[in-house]
Amino acid sequence: MANYPEQFHFPERKPSPAQPYAAGRSPFSHRSGAASGQYGKVTPESFSTVPSSGPSTAPAHPLPSHSPRQQQGAKRQRPFILRVMGHWLFWMTTSIAITGGVAGFAGATLFKLPSLPNCPKIFWPMASASLRMHCAEQAAEKNTPHDLLDAIALVDELPLDHPMRQPVNDLIEQWSFDILELAEVNFHQGDLEGAIAAAKRVPRHLVAYDQVDERIEQWQTIWADSEKIYQEAEALLEQEDLRGAFNVATQLLSVNNEYWQTEQYNLLTDLIETSRIDTELLTQARRLAKNENVNDLLEAMQLLEQIQPTSRLYAPARRTLSRFLEDLVDLGVKALVAGDSTTAMEVSRHLPSGVEFKAKSQDLRELSFAISQAASGMIPDIEAAIVQAQGVGANRPLYSNAQKLIRSWELEIQDVHHLTRARGLAALGQIPDLQAAIAEAQLIGYNNPRFDEAKQAIDDWRNQVYKLQDQPHLDEARQLAARGSIRALDAAISKAQLIAEGRPLHAKATDLIDQWTNQVQTLQDRPYLDDALNFANRGNLPAAIAAAQQIQPNRALHNEAQANIERWQDQIDGDIFFQQAQDIARQNTPLAWARAIRVAARISDNHHNYTQANRLIERWGHNILAHAQQIASVDYQEAVEVANLVPSSTTAYSSAQLQIETWQRAIAQEGQWLNEGQWSNEGQWSNEGQWLNPSPVVPVEDTTIENTESSETTETIEILPNETEVESPLDSVSDAE
Repeated sequence: MANYPEQFHFPERKPSPAQPYAAGRSPFSHRSGAASGQYGKVTPESFSTVPSSGPSTAPAHPLPSHSPRQQQGAKRQRPFILRVMGHWLFWMTTSIAITGGVAGFAGATLFKLPSLPNCPKIFWPMASASLRMHCAEQAAEKNTPHDLLDAIALVDELPLDHPMRQPVNDLIEQWSFDILELAEVNFHQGDLEGAIAAAKRVPRHLVAYDQVDERIEQWQTIWADSEKIYQEAEALLEQEDLRGAFNVATQLLSVNNEYWQTEQYNLLTDLIETSRIDTELLTQARRLAKNENVNDLLEAMQLLEQIQPTSRLYAPARRTLSRFLEDLVDLGVKALVAGDSTTAMEVSRHLPSGVEFKAKSQDLRELSFAISQAASGMIPDIEAAIVQAQGVGANRPLYSNAQKLIRSWELEIQDVHHLTRARGLAALGQIPDLQAAIAEAQLIGYNNPRFDEAKQAIDDWRNQVYKLQDQPHLDEARQLAARGSIRALDAAISKAQLIAEGRPLHAKATDLIDQWTNQVQTLQDRPYLDDALNFANRGNLPAAIAAAQQIQPNRALHNEAQANIERWQDQIDGDIFFQQAQDIARQNTPLAWARAIRVAARISDNHHNYTQANRLIERWGHNILAHAQQIASVDYQEAVEVANLVPSSTTAYSSAQLQIETWQRAIAQEGQWLNEGQWSNEGQWSNEGQWLNPSPVVPVEDTTIENTESSETTETIEILPNETEVESPLDSVSDAE
């Protein structure tokens, strides 16, 4: 307790004459004990200061001392609290507050709902049936198998003769079927084990238990069938049969389980899509690997590395990758056999560092170094390569390949010795020396490393021998051919034919033989051609053709003779065509002129009458047009038919086309008049469309037609006297033919 100053000491409680209610307790003494009874007498000094609550023994702020007059006045006044308590307003306010508090407490107590029982803390052996029912329903509302079983257990303990037993039994049956339905939900959510466990917890004595075994068997059957479908689709994916896998996957849509219909089906289709991409990678990799070269095989292996372990094609991809690695090693070995150290070294760098391929990679590297050394072909380098290859021991994977290389290099050393001696002999250049060199090189066997080199050298030396043997024959043949006579040329040909096919000078000899043969044929056939030219110069073209035809095909002058024959035949044919055209044109009919034009057009451009024939063609074309213009004064339709005979190759063709258009318009206008039955300036039409009063035909007085189509000169074409007679071209068909 804190130590207070003496003026703040509270004396013990005891009766004092100075207290107003010393003889008896005040009505509020139980509420003012703190002011008087509990702490003793209340004096004015008690309100002069506030006691300190700190640990100090002296007050923090000592009160000022009072004068004796002030102390005496304080003793005569009543304390403030006593004056307030003595006032009637205080007691009225206090009474109202107490009355309102009591009324509020009573109302709150009256309207407060009774608290629900705390089911988890109830002592069930003493619980009533209604309480069990309430707590069971409360547990069943949670709708979980565990809570439903707890609810059944709570109310199932009621005696069979209890008045509430029947509604309890109904609830128990309902809750047991709810457990089965919840188990069904678990089954469709993919929790087969949870569904079976929940279903088996249904009490055996309930009706719902009769369905438990049937439900479980149905679930297990559906689940097993779904797993079988899924596994079958996965197996097809591993076999890269995407179409078959998808067809099997669609069977999941018909199973009676939402989990397999949705989640597992979607998962399987995702796997199929991933497998489709992986299948493309696998197919592309296999296609590249078929090229059997290192770069494509390495690219194929990179494609296989993109297939993830989660893919159903991961296992086939790994197997394919292992096979590609073996193929890569084989390519490296083939490169060693072929002497391609670069490719072999490249293969060794790309082999994996695992135990299976590490030794092969090292052997490839060692043998590649050995091949690089032996590539120079020098005996010291080959011997060094043998020593390098001997480092691949018998326990190494490429030991057999190393031994083959060693044996090949040992044979190559022998081959180098043979080739060196053979080249020394061939350098002498004489036929016996060359033949000795060939014999030495032939000691190199077919399977020896330097066989190809030896064979090439043998072929070169043999060709040298052939040239030395055949050159005298060729020189003698040239000397004979230089004489130029048929006999000398035949002898030269016979001499050159001694050079057999396959020998180096055979091609040269053949060219000379062909040249000399042409000279012989020219000498033999020139008289025939000269006779033909002489006949042609004298104008006897048939005799010229007959003479030239004596030169047979495949002879030196045959082409020249044929060219002259064709030229002479064109001259003969041209004369015939020119005369025929003139004879036909003398018929002086449009059809005759058209036919004459066609015949004259067959004359070749190198014929001496070609220019005159073209002038006649132009004349006859204008004659046809003039004749059509004369007929137009009587019959437009017949004029059109005649004008259509003008050939397009003539200058009169464009004028004829313009006239045809004009006449066709006139024909169309006359047809309109005929249908309407109108009069015209030239006569009168009857209602039946007959001509009643035709005007007479005006005879053509002008006997010349001016050719306006030519851009250079204006040519006047005379018309024969009988051309003034209007004649239908149809009437002249028989004459023209």
